[in-house]
Amino acid sequence: MWTLCSLGSNLDPIANTAKTLGTMAQWFGQVKVSPLIETDAVDVDGDHAFLNGLVRFQSELDDSALKQRLSGLEIALGRDRAHPDSKTRARPMDIDILARAATLDALRVTESTPYLDQMLASEAGGLSNPRWSVRVGDGLLGQKSATVYFDHGTGQVRVVNQQPDSVQNGIQSTFTL
Repeated sequence: MWTLCSLGSNLDPIANTAKTLGTMAQWFGQVKVSPLIETDAVDVDGDHAFLNGLVRFQSELDDSALKQRLSGLEIALGRDRAHPDSKTRARPMDIDILARAATLDALRVTESTPYLDQMLASEAGGLSNPRWSVRVGDGLLGQKSATVYFDHGTGQVRVVNQQPDSVQNGIQSTFTL
């Protein structure tokens, strides 16, 4: 099943994004990553800006099992989901499942939020917000779309396919803004 998720972190965002992408690559083999952008914290305590990005991958997990796995990753990075103010507190990682579909062509996003609109604009090359650089394994990503890949032979996470439109190629026409 094709899956599209958003990532957001405003507590140690570079380190937590790198850990998240490395873990997701180990789980799913290959994760396509959008450019990473900075967005303002909206309805979140504190003034720490968020590092946001989109990720696309394939997983055979059902919706419930995938949500549980991604929530477990947030918790492993230090997010306290049991806290009464969990939704408004600064967070090491927030992973939202935006869409799932049996085929890549059917992967669609129907919601519109300010941060999601900014990430989509970044994908289309129309955003001037600062972009971030994050080291994952032996590569640097964040400026352009990339693929994060787990090499089972070496046990290393690698960044490959750094092309301006590598994520967008598969999902550009499927987004509903």
